[in-house]
Amino acid sequence: MLIGADEEGGTVVRVSSNPNLHDTKFQSPQALYREGGFDRITSDTAEKDALLRDLGINVNFAPRLSCIM
Repeated sequence: MLIGADEEGGTVVRVSSNPNLHDTKFQSPQALYREGGFDRITSDTAEKDALLRDLGINVNFAPRLSCIM
């Protein structure tokens, strides 16, 4: 079974917009890049992956990191 969410960051935050699921909303990839380049985007993506996996969500309707590198 596939369970999906749209958790891209920035204005598209379906999971992290709920304070019961995550302390803060995930930032947009553009903001993350300004903070620390692709390393910051990579660490944020790993955090999103872990959160979604822990919630039982196995599909994220967001651009793949490898597509933007």
